Amino acid sequence: MHYLSAIIDRIEGSFAVLRTQDQQELLWPKDNLPPYLTAGSAVKLIIKNNEALDEEKQKTAQELLQEIFKE
Repeated sequence: MHYLSAIIDRIEGSFAVLRTQDQQELLWPKDNLPPYLTAGSAVKLIIKNNEALDEEKQKTAQELLQEIFKE
C-alpha cells in the first residue's frame, strides 16, 4: 500500500485544495473530508489498486468490443 501526504492548503467552494510535498495541488471534495479538518491540517491519502473496479472496466470494454465487431 502506498501513501500520499498532503496539507489542506485552502478551501475553495465545495473543494479542499490539498498540497503535496512536491507542491502539486489536488482538488478534493470537501464533503469527503471529516468536518473538523481545516486549512493547515495534514492528511495522508491511501493509494491502492481497486481490483474489482479494474475487472469491471475490463469486462465493460470486452462487451463493447464484442458489440462493435458483432456481425
